[in-house]
Amino acid sequence: MHLAELLARRPVPAAAVFLAITRRCPLRCAHCSTMSEATSPQQPAALLQRFVESFSLADHPEFVLITGGEPLLRPRLVAALARAARCAGTRSYVLTGAFFARSGRTPAAITAALESADHVAVSIDRFHEAEVPRPQAFRVLHDLLAAGRDVSIQACGTGPGDPYLAALTDDVRREFGARVPMLVTAVLPVGRGRAWLPGPPALGAPAAAGGPGPIPPAAPCDLAAWPVVGFDGTITACCNQDVLDTRPVPEHLRLGHIASQSWPEVRRRCVSSPVLRALRTRGPRQLAHRLAGPGQPPAGATYCGTCRFLPGTPAGLRALAAEADQPAARLIEEQALALQLAAGPVSFARRHGDPTRAEQILSGLAGPPPGAA
Repeated sequence: MHLAELLARRPVPAAAVFLAITRRCPLRCAHCSTMSEATSPQQPAALLQRFVESFSLADHPEFVLITGGEPLLRPRLVAALARAARCAGTRSYVLTGAFFARSGRTPAAITAALESADHVAVSIDRFHEAEVPRPQAFRVLHDLLAAGRDVSIQACGTGPGDPYLAALTDDVRREFGARVPMLVTAVLPVGRGRAWLPGPPALGAPAAAGGPGPIPPAAPCDLAAWPVVGFDGTITACCNQDVLDTRPVPEHLRLGHIASQSWPEVRRRCVSSPVLRALRTRGPRQLAHRLAGPGQPPAGATYCGTCRFLPGTPAGLRALAAEADQPAARLIEEQALALQLAAGPVSFARRHGDPTRAEQILSGLAGPPPGAA
């Protein structure tokens, strides 16, 4: 399973599900978005297995993304989840910081977990390299390639001009040729990064309730598509770290909990929720204007901050639900999704990563990029 295949489906509602199976991690990376520690909490394995076992041949996500913390602290669980997913027709992706590479050998249980996955992504950046030297991470990638696994590198830096990213890219090409794709993103002021990276401007005063004002342009959210199982088992419609960390989760972004919901139930809510459908076609700012009422997002709220503040009056939500049932609304949704799919995975990588290095996701891909027009 090539990285481009996964990213090509990113805008499709419920095409995949993220499983954060532990918040624990033995590394202390300075940019860690989840602020993981060696003793952080983790969910019972039985709940995660129950949820994945609710996938069926008739109703399953295309992909399951197994993340952490460091998911390979639970290698037997990773292998069990990947096997259960495959039985239902779901392919698996595992993201690791490769902590185990520091010992010079990969333990048998971790090898089995890695070989159970359809794709393994290894984090390599200046922060991970302070914990796991680059040659050791490269050894893991070589071993996986020799075993016939699809692999990629997930790297982050300070922007297109970051000299570290230029040097890493050159080193990857010397080491692996064109066999290993890279998804390059920017460090964000979340988690531990919040302590040393400047964040967005402070929020202003609350916006006037129901103020007329001009209608903001549509700016669809393509991240409110894949459900995310958080560290406490809560399932959200968004992978924004503030959403994953804040309790209670805004009601319009909450899809349930793995202790009580099955995959078909989560998929149905993800696909059918009028608010999520509107976010995927209009975006949060236009939707906030549509649902104007008490408790509006503060003036100066960011794109994602606007979404988290969406309150919606009961009357506004009822009107939105009625509007979502109209044939015109469904046609607009179909067209918005079709445009995103036609743009292809490189377009997605440009929007959400380093635009100058977006095409690196295609390395090792045989044939044209999936979905690209």
